[in-house]
Amino acid sequence: MTTFEAIERRVGPLLPLDAAGGAALAIVLVAIPSLPKAGPYATGAVAVLAILAVVSREVRRHPGIWALIGAVHAFLLARDWYRLDNHDFLILYAVLALAVAFTTEDPEASFRTQARCLVGLAFALATGWKLFSGEFIDGTFFTHAQLVDPRFSRVAELVSGLDAATAEAAREAIAAAVREPVAAAVTIPTDQVRGLAALFTGWGVALEGGIAVTMLGPDRPRWRAARSLLLLVFMGTTYLVVPVVRFGLLLAALGIGQSEGRWRTAFWWSIPALVAWGPIWQALQ
Repeated sequence: MTTFEAIERRVGPLLPLDAAGGAALAIVLVAIPSLPKAGPYATGAVAVLAILAVVSREVRRHPGIWALIGAVHAFLLARDWYRLDNHDFLILYAVLALAVAFTTEDPEASFRTQARCLVGLAFALATGWKLFSGEFIDGTFFTHAQLVDPRFSRVAELVSGLDAATAEAAREAIAAAVREPVAAAVTIPTDQVRGLAALFTGWGVALEGGIAVTMLGPDRPRWRAARSLLLLVFMGTTYLVVPVVRFGLLLAALGIGQSEGRWRTAFWWSIPALVAWGPIWQALQ
């Protein structure tokens, strides 16, 4: 027996086996009591609800708890909607989906369908934006990211040979152009990163489009395996470079909700991996 199998045998029985209950626990643990600028009272109230939901299966599966968490979340979103990330809104949809699921006769089937639709629609919209946005589809987005975003610059240095001095000079030139738009034109070294930008662009469109198609497609065994595999690949490749932990954890929770068997276990394991990788990646910058 490998070390991984031994850990899995010990931890597995502690995790909810059902789709809705498992996703509820995952969302409570990692995605809810952490809204930016929520304030101590709102954060404390949601944290208390989260603790109750963790220790009690009955509380975790009560629709009123999720409706209350959703109400707090919606208030904070309405107050600060223009300053928040788009995944904060997706978190609210997931919370309300759980509230609805736990009012039905079959919460598992209800939340499995809702989780698929939430992920599928989110990725369908993301794919549509990429296809119809000139700055993305022509490679400009990732070319710019590699030159000005330290996370992508690091990847460009490792893969395409972009040296740190060139990247720093490009950042300074772009910043100067932003400060003084009427200044003389600057030369941006795009040749070194153009190929990698094309690879990032094609990979993003193909992978996100595949997730949208499989999530919104027929609910058959092969499609179930494909949708879980593609979502895990997206999480692994995307958050390896851009560890937006809260969004990754939300996708893990929704992945738990829409999957079964070994696939669900894989999504559970992605949670500690995401939490651990964020600080490691920051330290490498």
